[in-house]
Amino acid sequence: IFLPLRTQEILISYQRILFVVSSLLSSIVLFCLLKKTPVELAKIRNYMILIQISIILTSTYMDALFEPIPLFPLMGTYCVGILCQLGIPMQTLIGILLILYVFIGSSIVFCCFFRHQTLIPTNNTAKF
Repeated sequence: IFLPLRTQEILISYQRILFVVSSLLSSIVLFCLLKKTPVELAKIRNYMILIQISIILTSTYMDALFEPIPLFPLMGTYCVGILCQLGIPMQTLIGILLILYVFIGSSIVFCCFFRHQTLIPTNNTAKF
């Protein structure tokens, strides 16, 4: 599949714009979590911070270090980011990406589990 250079530049530009917007919004969210969280949510705040940090790490990796270019309709991609220019194999980069996605998913599961445990009564059999 041939992807014209102009199309590739447009995709990279959109990725970088989304990264800047995402970084700004993530910094606002972290500020609110660290400084503006009500006292009642102090325990779950740490889990929400963990989710936000995992999202920031994944966004930085995808948009600044990896920069994948999807090849549609193929189930494939190639990358033009810093890590690709350093010669790191694509299998390693995809493995790191999967680990980051698992980190996001597990952070969300931990947050939901903790929230579930705080909502159920103390004498319930589902309470650990």
